[in-house]
This record gives sequence, structure tokens and C-alpha cells, in this order.
Amino acid sequence: MRRVKEVHHMIKIYKTFEGETRSIEKPEKDCWINLIKPIEPELASISRRYGIDPADLRAACLWRITTP
Repeated sequence: MRRVKEVHHMIKIYKTFEGETRSIEKPEKDCWINLIKPIEPELASISRRYGIDPADLRAACLWRITTP
């Protein structure tokens, strides 16, 4: 049986405009970045790209995994 490599569409960026949440293309002030199933190299890339401490990224991912 062939294994199919999972495709990661891991980054979605959102911002609220006048009470409506919308997806945006690039990060900007007051937005949030949603990571879906990131692996360690992806976390490192996001950390470098957006200047976010890797420990903060890992903590947020762990919170989502362990919180019902």
C-alpha cells in the first residue's frame, strides 16, 4: 500500500474588521496566525519569519492539543 504524503495548509492569517473576522494574505498589526499541525521545521520557519519566540509557538500548540 502506498502512503500518501499529507499536505500541510498550516498557516491561516486572520484579522477582525468592524466586528467581522476575515482571512488576510499577510500578517499585519492586530492580526492572528493560526497554525495547523505544524512540525518542528515549520515552527522554526514561522519563528524566524514573523519574529515569534519558538517557545511561544510550541506552548500555543501544546495548549491546543491538551485542552478539550
